[in-house]
Amino acid sequence: MVDKNKIVNQFAISLKESLASLLKNYVDKEFTEESSHNQNTELKKSFYTACMSFNCTADEKVDLNIGIFLHWELKTYLDVSSGMLGEKYTTYSDEIDDVGLEILNMTVGLKKQYFSDIGLKLGDTLPIKISGNEYATSTYKCALSKDITLVNNNGNKVKIVVYCFPTESLY
Repeated sequence: MVDKNKIVNQFAISLKESLASLLKNYVDKEFTEESSHNQNTELKKSFYTACMSFNCTADEKVDLNIGIFLHWELKTYLDVSSGMLGEKYTTYSDEIDDVGLEILNMTVGLKKQYFSDIGLKLGDTLPIKISGNEYATSTYKCALSKDITLVNNNGNKVKIVVYCFPTESLY
């Protein structure tokens, strides 16, 4: 049987690394992990959330259901959208509606080979989004979860949350 806590931590840390690398490309600033105890910079409100969920196969059977959430503040979302699309965006519009979904797809895609190399096969999935006026971000209080907030010196913040439920708890 696989160590589910180890898998959640490996997912979160490896996704954090690929997300930080992607974000740096689009805003030309280094993103680093913020201490979860720093209440001044913790991302508590979100304007846009991209999420996906998929089954994860390990040891030749489906062991886990993995969920990944990227919570964005509006300022960060606009800055990353501007960098990614090469135009300055100061307001949210249909033109940049799927940027967060693309970032999530790329973040996971960059690590698919790594996950395969450590013996995990990810099922197919499509990301979905939640957007609107600022709403509270969630930290999923289950035994198998990890959240990390990335920040840069421009005040941009993105929170990544990885959670995992054994599939037997879904039925």
